[in-house]
Amino acid sequence: MKISRPSNEGSSCFALVFFAQPNGTQVHTCLPGKYLFRLVLSCFAIPLSLISISSLAQPLLNVNYGNLDFYDANKIHKKGNLGQTAGSRTLYTDVVSVNGRSVDCIITTMSITNGYFEYPVGYCSGTIPFDYKAPQNCSGNITISGNEDRFFCPTLYFQSGGGSCRFKFEFIVGGSYNDVTDKGSPVILQNVMVNSYDIDGNANCATPNPAVNQYNDFSGFKSAVRANPQTRISTQYNSATGMTRFISTMNCNIADVKDPSTRVRVQYNYLQEFEMEVGMTGIGRAFFMLDFSQGTTFNTIADIAPELDLNTLSDGDGYNNISSFCATPEHLTKGPLNVTSQNNSIEQINISIQDADVRDGNAEILTTDFSTSSQHIQLGLPFSGTQTTTVTGTTYTINKTVSGTGVRKLQFTKSDGGNMTSTEAEKLLDALVYYNFVNTPGLRRFSVWFKEGVMNSNTAFFDVYGGCIVLNNTYPILDGRADQGRILLTWKLGDPTRIQKTHIERVVASQGEWEKVYERISQPKDQLGQIAHWNDVPLLSGTHRYRLVETDFFGTRRISAEKTIRYITSERTIFYPNPASSGSVQVLMERPGPIAIFNLSGSKVFQSQLQSGIQRISLRNLPPGRYTLITEKGSSTLLIQ
Repeated sequence: MKISRPSNEGSSCFALVFFAQPNGTQVHTCLPGKYLFRLVLSCFAIPLSLISISSLAQPLLNVNYGNLDFYDANKIHKKGNLGQTAGSRTLYTDVVSVNGRSVDCIITTMSITNGYFEYPVGYCSGTIPFDYKAPQNCSGNITISGNEDRFFCPTLYFQSGGGSCRFKFEFIVGGSYNDVTDKGSPVILQNVMVNSYDIDGNANCATPNPAVNQYNDFSGFKSAVRANPQTRISTQYNSATGMTRFISTMNCNIADVKDPSTRVRVQYNYLQEFEMEVGMTGIGRAFFMLDFSQGTTFNTIADIAPELDLNTLSDGDGYNNISSFCATPEHLTKGPLNVTSQNNSIEQINISIQDADVRDGNAEILTTDFSTSSQHIQLGLPFSGTQTTTVTGTTYTINKTVSGTGVRKLQFTKSDGGNMTSTEAEKLLDALVYYNFVNTPGLRRFSVWFKEGVMNSNTAFFDVYGGCIVLNNTYPILDGRADQGRILLTWKLGDPTRIQKTHIERVVASQGEWEKVYERISQPKDQLGQIAHWNDVPLLSGTHRYRLVETDFFGTRRISAEKTIRYITSERTIFYPNPASSGSVQVLMERPGPIAIFNLSGSKVFQSQLQSGIQRISLRNLPPGRYTLITEKGSSTLLIQ
């Protein structure tokens, strides 16, 4: 903790979604344009297919070790008491911008133990201790020296025996914060550094108190550096927080806030969300300055952390494993090399999931052997106790616990008490699959990390949007072609004892939304493999994409690969739907011109001058019946239901 009198100089104080372009190319983007995104949105609206498609990767933005700025002017307290009570959520807008894309940050005060937020002695008015700043024009008061406006600087008072405060940082797309859910659209930041200054004691060095050592707990970083050779910070593993603790080895106060000996800098290769804890082992005030930047250069010694990469191929975002659909039980990992160990001695592998993400109780499982029920790790309640699983001859004990914040955690350790080699850890992770017997739609997010020595690996995420149920041994296949002013679509029927209905969805590249254009209910006379067909007459010329959707009697969907067909209309007026039942009809005009509707008595009931393209006209004032629709191209019968 440092205090000093200020000088007269003032203080320097965005569903992710994997979009597809009309030509089918997948891109990460928030830029204007036409993209196909129905695939993603459907994941939340309906049960999911079983075709393995990775379509929901989050934006990956390279900060390149630049500054993240937590300015007071960009601080919005969204929930709780100004960030100072457990559960409080504070939004910082525009903490960084990468290639024109703004990123916000949500800071949640997770817990406060044996302490409270407190101002420095002689504090400057106009700020709060949750993130204390040094306002300009603060002459005559005492403030924290070296504290810049862009730092995150919580100031606390811990009571006898010491205490701690835990924070969670979540990086989201700028402007995407939802006041109802208190969430935003997550982004992954690459190459981020965080300096924590002033990790020292809290007593006058002339009369040191051995019980007042400050500390920071961090986890999930790639490396951490301390001053070499004069560091006064040691590292240890804190089993209570599950993090690496950087704690002062001295118990008195260093005058220079940014003295290298009381500084630690952690580096993240990938950062989406993370938690950290600040605290002190004794009574008194403790101030913390977190600088999300490289900071000034100093001589360092590095502590290299182990690394976990669930997705070493091009699916997902190349780091986290994201699966929107699955044809079989879905593996947590992709690629052969997911584990990077530092000393070939891994103590435990951890997997956690929020209570709310387990929608189907014990119908949802993780397992290393799907065919053997004794290997199934059920994710529903009750969630406690231990069980074992065996992979390639090695047996692991799985400890199941639920935290006070509603997080279900699985901890894998070797049953013989030894540590895992890198090869054993790799084989265990590669063997784990997710499966769901019920398949309620929605996101399941698994956090995965492992511990080695005093450090955890980074946390990687495994996301599944729905379950992984196989309806038949073969996938539905849709075929089609343009033929004499129409599109002829054909497919083979699935098993009528399992398939309740089949429908066809269409998307026109220039419009970008899937719509159901045909539905067929299974009949008792249907036979597996029987050929079915349907003719489509689209309104517009262009590239049309179709997919076949099978739904079983439990509501589980299975979706075919897409069929892309190029279609050219003749020059004519087309209207759709017919019969019209939604109170309106869409009319395709190849060129501008008049349109009129007559009833059976020959009376004109509608007239308008329409522009070219697709126009929608209202039929709400017309009773059901048969009408004649007339344009310059001729007349057609229109039915209104």
